Amino acid sequence: MITEQTEQALPVSNRPNIYNLLNQRLVQHGKPFFILVAEAADTMKADPGSMAELTAFAVSFFGRWSPDPSRRVQPQSILAVEHMRLMDDISASEGEDFAVELEEKAILQVCELVVRRKKMDIMVWRGLVTPIAEVTSSNAWAVLNQPIHGEIEAWVASNKETFLRKTTPASDVGYLQLSQQFAGTGATLPGQQTRFQKVFAEFMAAVTSARGQGRAVVIQSSLCATFARSIRRHVKDMGLEAHLQADPGAKLNGTG
Repeated sequence: MITEQTEQALPVSNRPNIYNLLNQRLVQHGKPFFILVAEAADTMKADPGSMAELTAFAVSFFGRWSPDPSRRVQPQSILAVEHMRLMDDISASEGEDFAVELEEKAILQVCELVVRRKKMDIMVWRGLVTPIAEVTSSNAWAVLNQPIHGEIEAWVASNKETFLRKTTPASDVGYLQLSQQFAGTGATLPGQQTRFQKVFAEFMAAVTSARGQGRAVVIQSSLCATFARSIRRHVKDMGLEAHLQADPGAKLNGTG
């Protein structure tokens, strides 16, 4: 007998994530979410060669929800049944668009659980599987695969007045702090994140899952150093520190 869950009525900002919501339902049947995923993962015969293969395997036991019942994939398992019921509840309370977006994230989360369970040497990121060994400080920029220069240029332009109010040029440490602000690596509330900050947070979560916390810190530091150099270049190109270049004592010395 399935007990009605009250959490679905909570606002999105206060509601647990789909992992917790689904787990609350599944434990009533005797097994938590991660155990059911682990048991399914153990049936995989060979590592997937593409994201499509990994996703197809996840859907084969987790299912795929759609607002249109005729387009759903629902295996005959308690995991898939409760998955469909939960997404129907979320769709009813939060809207179809939100439910569709959450469904895609849920499938990716299941894929990541499978990867960890099988100890695969791959990282799941943006619809691709990348060999973990290929994700390093030197190529993380390429793996991230975002139009970063354009993002940084727009960010610098949006903070033009802040740069123009500065009374001294930013130091190397100052530019590194600006890069961390750009990337949102500090205490940034989810609702206040920029589009790029959301992408970057998802990327670092994938790196951490695949390579571990220690290696992820090194890669994040390398990326922020790269961001800092790009911010400095755009600040210079836009002339936002031109007012700081003249010797402030020139006129006092009679040379200006």
